[in-house]
Formats: sequence, C-alpha cells, structure tokens
Amino acid sequence: MKENNLVELLKGVSNSGTPAPADTREQIEYIDIGLIESDPGNFYKLTQLEELASNIAVVGLQQPLRVRFIVSKSDTEE
Repeated sequence: MKENNLVELLKGVSNSGTPAPADTREQIEYIDIGLIESDPGNFYKLTQLEELASNIAVVGLQQPLRVRFIVSKSDTEE
C-alpha cells in the first residue's frame, strides 16, 4: 500500500489567497494618564488606596492595567 506523503499532497496548494489571521495578542503601550476615563460601571470600592500605592512602590505593579480604546464622537468627525 502506498504511504501518503504530506509534502506530495500539498504540492501545488497555495495559501496566498488566504488572509493572514489578525494579531490578537495583547500589547503593552504607554499612554498619557489624561487619556484615561473612569468606568461608570466599575463596581470595586476605592478603599485602602494608600496601602496599594505603598505596595506598588515597594514591589512594583504585579498585574498590568488593562484599558480599552473607545471611539468617541470627536474621533469620528472630520
């Protein structure tokens, strides 16, 4: 029985017409703090901020802050 060879099976097959997948990895980007708006849906209480600030000063930020870009009306007007 003839053994199937993947290289032979794929000869002549091209993926050039297939679009490349979008890069969905998270990125680190430094942004101006003035661009960050509070989330009215945030349900966390803002307590013990001094302790948190002290901890960050000592050991650094343990988890990156996650923000998302929201298109505002002024961004779409020209």
